[in-house]
Amino acid sequence: IYNSANCLFINNTNNTNAQRNILYDCAVNALMSQIVLDSTFGNNTIYNSPTGILLNMTNYTFTGNNNIINTTYGILTAGARNDTVANNTINTTGTGATNIGIRLVSTVSGNVVSGNVINTSGTSDNYGIVLQSTANNNVVANNTVRTTGSSNSNYGIYLVTTTSSNTVSGNVINTNGVG
Repeated sequence: IYNSANCLFINNTNNTNAQRNILYDCAVNALMSQIVLDSTFGNNTIYNSPTGILLNMTNYTFTGNNNIINTTYGILTAGARNDTVANNTINTTGTGATNIGIRLVSTVSGNVVSGNVINTSGTSDNYGIVLQSTANNNVVANNTVRTTGSSNSNYGIYLVTTTSSNTVSGNVINTNGVG
């Protein structure tokens, strides 16, 4: 699927499988939105977009084994509950600021982020994994994160703005920058 606003849009569905797709040059390559239950988004290759995968208001969705290349946000979740984001390879290689591998934001809870390999680079504000704005009771475990940039604002795992009761363990983190 090539060059559209949303290459793959899944809305109000249950038990959906979206697998083995090649998506590139889209505004959002894969958008799962509004009460997507018990679904799988896996084994996809995603190229050149601002956001590789957006999980919005999903529940019990598995996102795994995806290869995400040249994005600003690898995987962005908003309002997600009880989702699993596992075993993805994410390379956010933006040339500007704010490149994020995986971001959980806006009332996310009960999610598991594990076994992902994340590389971010840009000028500044490069993050491997971010939990933000009421991100509670999530597990971030056994990920490998490498962040680099041309300034010193590079973070492996970053928890900010009213996050609580999250478990962060067994991650391998390497950050580097100049500044």
